Amino acid sequence: MLDDDTAQKSREVAWGMYGQAMDLIQRQESAIPEEKWIRIPDADIEGYQEMFRENRLQLRDGTDGANKVYHPKMMSLLSKIRCSSNPGASECTAPDRE
Repeated sequence: MLDDDTAQKSREVAWGMYGQAMDLIQRQESAIPEEKWIRIPDADIEGYQEMFRENRLQLRDGTDGANKVYHPKMMSLLSKIRCSSNPGASECTAPDRE
Protein backbone atom coordinates (compact mmCIF):
# COMPACT_ATOMS: atom_id res chain seq x y z
CA MET A 1 0.00 0.00 0.00
CA LEU A 2 1.26 3.47 -0.86
CA ASP A 3 1.48 6.28 1.64
CA ASP A 4 -0.80 9.26 0.94
CA ASP A 5 1.93 11.46 -0.56
CA THR A 6 3.17 8.77 -2.95
CA ALA A 7 -0.39 7.86 -3.93
CA GLN A 8 -1.18 11.51 -4.72
CA LYS A 9 2.00 11.89 -6.77
CA SER A 10 1.11 8.74 -8.70
CA ARG A 11 -2.35 10.13 -9.48
CA GLU A 12 -0.81 13.39 -10.67
CA VAL A 13 1.65 11.58 -12.95
CA ALA A 14 -1.12 9.41 -14.39
CA TRP A 15 -3.34 12.46 -14.95
CA GLY A 16 -0.44 14.25 -16.64
CA MET A 17 -0.18 11.37 -19.10
CA TYR A 18 -3.90 11.32 -19.93
CA GLY A 19 -3.61 13.37 -23.11
CA GLN A 20 -0.72 11.29 -24.38
CA ALA A 21 -2.62 8.06 -23.67
CA MET A 22 -5.76 9.32 -25.42
CA ASP A 23 -3.70 10.37 -28.47
CA LEU A 24 -2.22 6.87 -28.64
CA ILE A 25 -5.68 5.29 -28.38
CA GLN A 26 -7.09 7.55 -31.09
CA ARG A 27 -4.17 6.79 -33.44
CA GLN A 28 -4.59 3.06 -32.91
CA GLU A 29 -8.36 3.21 -33.41
CA SER A 30 -8.01 5.22 -36.61
CA ALA A 31 -5.68 2.53 -37.97
CA ILE A 32 -8.44 -0.10 -37.76
CA PRO A 33 -10.14 -0.51 -41.16
CA GLU A 34 -13.79 0.59 -41.13
CA GLU A 35 -15.03 -2.83 -42.23
CA LYS A 36 -13.51 -4.42 -39.09
CA TRP A 37 -15.66 -2.37 -36.71
CA ILE A 38 -18.80 -4.01 -35.39
CA ARG A 39 -21.63 -1.51 -35.23
CA ILE A 40 -24.23 -2.45 -32.63
CA PRO A 41 -27.76 -1.46 -33.65
CA ASP A 42 -29.31 1.15 -31.35
CA ALA A 43 -32.10 -1.30 -30.51
CA ASP A 44 -29.54 -3.75 -29.06
CA ILE A 45 -27.39 -1.34 -27.05
CA GLU A 46 -29.52 -1.38 -23.89
CA GLY A 47 -29.40 -5.19 -23.77
CA TYR A 48 -25.62 -5.18 -24.11
CA GLN A 49 -25.28 -2.52 -21.41
CA GLU A 50 -27.38 -4.60 -19.03
CA MET A 51 -25.38 -7.76 -19.83
CA PHE A 52 -22.11 -5.93 -19.11
CA ARG A 53 -23.57 -4.47 -15.88
CA GLU A 54 -24.54 -7.94 -14.69
CA ASN A 55 -21.06 -9.24 -15.55
CA ARG A 56 -19.44 -6.43 -13.55
CA LEU A 57 -21.64 -7.24 -10.54
CA GLN A 58 -20.70 -10.93 -10.80
CA LEU A 59 -17.01 -10.01 -10.89
CA ARG A 60 -17.48 -7.70 -7.91
CA ASP A 61 -19.48 -10.17 -5.82
CA GLY A 62 -17.96 -13.46 -6.94
CA THR A 63 -21.30 -14.94 -8.04
CA ASP A 64 -22.34 -17.32 -10.82
CA GLY A 65 -18.92 -18.94 -10.98
CA ALA A 66 -16.96 -15.68 -11.24
CA ASN A 67 -14.08 -14.80 -8.96
CA LYS A 68 -14.15 -11.56 -6.99
CA VAL A 69 -11.88 -9.36 -9.08
CA TYR A 70 -13.51 -5.91 -9.05
CA HIS A 71 -13.15 -3.66 -6.02
CA PRO A 72 -16.42 -1.91 -5.05
CA LYS A 73 -14.74 1.54 -4.87
CA MET A 74 -13.35 1.14 -8.38
CA MET A 75 -16.76 0.00 -9.60
CA SER A 76 -18.41 3.06 -8.07
CA LEU A 77 -15.90 5.47 -9.62
CA LEU A 78 -16.17 3.97 -13.10
CA SER A 79 -19.95 3.88 -12.85
CA LYS A 80 -20.01 7.61 -12.03
CA ILE A 81 -17.85 8.29 -15.08
CA ARG A 82 -20.07 6.23 -17.39
CA CYS A 83 -23.28 7.70 -15.91
CA SER A 84 -22.05 11.26 -16.43
CA SER A 85 -22.13 10.63 -20.19
CA ASN A 86 -25.13 8.26 -20.27
CA PRO A 87 -27.40 8.84 -17.23
CA GLY A 88 -30.20 6.74 -18.70
CA ALA A 89 -28.14 3.52 -18.79
CA SER A 90 -29.41 0.65 -16.69
CA GLU A 91 -26.38 0.77 -14.40
CA CYS A 92 -27.34 4.36 -13.51
CA THR A 93 -30.98 3.60 -12.77
CA ALA A 94 -31.01 -0.01 -11.49
CA PRO A 95 -31.70 -0.53 -7.79
CA ASP A 96 -28.61 -2.80 -7.51
CA ARG A 97 -26.33 -0.42 -9.40
CA GLU A 98 -22.62 -0.53 -8.90
